[in-house]
Order: sequence, then C-alpha cells, then structure tokens
Amino acid sequence: MLIDEREGRATATRHDVSVTGVVGILLRASSRGKVDLETELDALREAGFWISDALSERALEMDTE
Repeated sequence: MLIDEREGRATATRHDVSVTGVVGILLRASSRGKVDLETELDALREAGFWISDALSERALEMDTE
C-alpha cells in the first residue's frame, strides 16, 4: 500500500509495517536511473507537496553517495 500521511505512517509503524515516504521512493528510483531526483522533488514542490529544505538537501546528498 502506498500512502504518505502522518496517521497512516503511525498506524503502519504500530503494526510493524515498514514505512517509506515519497522521497524515499524517488530516491530508490533515482538510484536505478529511472528518474532525476532533483527534477521530481521540484515538481512535487511546485504541485504543492511540502518537503522541507533539509529533507530535500539530504535526499540529494544521498543520491550522489
């Protein structure tokens, strides 16, 4: 199941279901050459999806490691 909201994450965690957010999924796709992470993060922000500067910067750092 794919959801990205606080309550859903909390419920999944309580039931020992692994949780990966949208940024994590994009990071995986980028590492496989499927997407350009920076482009996708920018597109999400432009569409109104809130991503902190710190999270965006960390994801981009991880993408180059």
